[in-house]
Amino acid sequence: HIADDLSGSDSAEEIVATLNDAYFSKWGFTVDAEDTSGQNPENLFLHTVLDRKTGYCLSLSIPYLCLSERLNVPFYGVPAPGHFFVRYDDGNTTINIETTSNGAVVDDNCYVEKYQLAYPHPFYLKHLSKKNVLAIFLNNLGNLYNRAGHPLKAIHALEIAVNLIPDYPEAHTNLGSAYLENDYFDLALQHQRKAIALNPQMAGAYVNLGSALFANGSYEEAIAANRQALDIEPALANAHINMARIYYEIKEYHKARQALERAQRLKPHSADTSTLLGNIFRGLGQANEAIAAYHQAISLNAADTNPRV
Repeated sequence: HIADDLSGSDSAEEIVATLNDAYFSKWGFTVDAEDTSGQNPENLFLHTVLDRKTGYCLSLSIPYLCLSERLNVPFYGVPAPGHFFVRYDDGNTTINIETTSNGAVVDDNCYVEKYQLAYPHPFYLKHLSKKNVLAIFLNNLGNLYNRAGHPLKAIHALEIAVNLIPDYPEAHTNLGSAYLENDYFDLALQHQRKAIALNPQMAGAYVNLGSALFANGSYEEAIAANRQALDIEPALANAHINMARIYYEIKEYHKARQALERAQRLKPHSADTSTLLGNIFRGLGQANEAIAAYHQAISLNAADTNPRV
């Protein structure tokens, strides 16, 4: 039926409108508004995305690309920092389509301004081959493995992603984080620095670099890396948390408390940060406040033994 509808389409705009109508209106594919960052595995894997008709930028774009290939229509996957969309390009007309916004059309300049991109970039906003789309999938899969506590599986997926796309900043920073989980400090630092070289505006890569430097005992450099992250994204809670951890480690307890207070204003305390707050209060000699913070940590995660110790 879609092929019949396309046969009467004379322009690029009509072709895009026909596919959008089928994909979003008739079939009902839509974004999972509660998981736009891809934390839920069901929003990545194709079979569950097709069953549920929900996903996020990458997983909603892949079926769209499969459909367009079946219909012999020139669509391509296109990456932006932490994002993915599809582009119609017949050699004369290009149209960017946001699969997380029911097929909304977005100009390249919007992405350049939003992500502060150096343009043209060797990777971002470029057409991807099928293998390169697979690399994006493997990057996201590696993240899922890392969050699930399987860093070796994460490394395997992310190494393939980096090999397929050497200029892929997100894959480098994620691979660096996976290496750090396995105590491969030199490799962790190498890939974080590569990610930053490829995208100097990636605040998260500076945070990850700071984590690797902290683990390696390079405290002043770790502080500097997190400050660079905050220069780019002042509301990045994880950078403030990392600063608190570093200051606690070097026994600058007042600075540690201030950093953690800034983080709390941006993001409610977890069990880990409540435990850190207790440790900071203990360093400051404020026993009652430390005990209260440890009780808060236990209430947030009763299975965590650290605050009990």
